[in-house]
Amino acid sequence: MGSLDAVPVEWHPAFTAGPDDAPMPRPGRSDWLTHHREAGQSFARFKRDRFHVPTAERREIVVQPLGELADATPLAALCEFGSRFFGLPVVQREALPLGSLGAKSRGEGRYRQYHTRGLLNALKRKVPEEAYCLIAVTQADLYPDETWYFVFGEARLYDRVGVYSFARYDPAFYGLAADADTARTILRRGLKLMAHEVGHMFGILHCVHYHCVMNGSNNLAETDRSPLQLCPVCLRKLQDSVGFDVAVREHRLAEFYRAQGLGDEAAVAERRLERLFAALG
Repeated sequence: MGSLDAVPVEWHPAFTAGPDDAPMPRPGRSDWLTHHREAGQSFARFKRDRFHVPTAERREIVVQPLGELADATPLAALCEFGSRFFGLPVVQREALPLGSLGAKSRGEGRYRQYHTRGLLNALKRKVPEEAYCLIAVTQADLYPDETWYFVFGEARLYDRVGVYSFARYDPAFYGLAADADTARTILRRGLKLMAHEVGHMFGILHCVHYHCVMNGSNNLAETDRSPLQLCPVCLRKLQDSVGFDVAVREHRLAEFYRAQGLGDEAAVAERRLERLFAALG
């Protein structure tokens, strides 16, 4: 975390561990850290390696749909969440046909997969001048190279571009019937991946310090176990980049979560907000 001497005292509770900031749990046999050794990223390393920050001329996050999205894809909620989570304007563009990007694909029928490297190579040429970054969303399944079975999403730290898929976030992908909680499950998973992939485009690497939305994820169970909030270390990295008021951000997130029926996430934001207010005396 480094020294908080330059941080307003009333924000210190957000950058210190609270009741919802659990240390990173020991990974299971199939989890990300079992298969990918990562040393973690301190705040000092983040500051040293950071390449991009938003400017007055380049502040928008662009959401780019690719192909036809399922009716259950909560695109409007994703855009609203992005503006509240990152403290920047979010703009949705018209959908692009997947085939127009020239990326390789493999497989047959409805489960045809598209190569993320090819998609990202094409998308980086479509980042508008006024945009800080572009995040593409698709219903198509993705893979990063021939040795991988699939990937939920991928982002490039320095090209300010990323892509992620809702395919495996819908229980229907696995042949499961929808139930009363399916829409909320898809929404929660989609919000986590948007926060994660756009977080990478701010230069935030995978978190190994706390249980955090920036943790790597190797499977759907690991994604579902991860929280939606940033840990104190990753929150400080984002705040240092964007410059938002931490208390205002938590209030806006709590409002959004309550409106979307995400009670657990709302409670986390409200507890962090309570700690911030307590610091004011």
